[in-house]
Amino acid sequence: MAHWIIDTAGIGSLIVFAVAGPVLIAYVLMVRWIAAAPRDE
Repeated sequence: MAHWIIDTAGIGSLIVFAVAGPVLIAYVLMVRWIAAAPRDE
């Protein structure tokens, strides 16, 4: 019965954005953290 609620385009896109947003932010922060690391010599 709840399948039509979960399977709608609006709810599906909200779930995708709710997952993809934090993942993208974490990726950008990780790349900045790696780029700011001091060089080993």
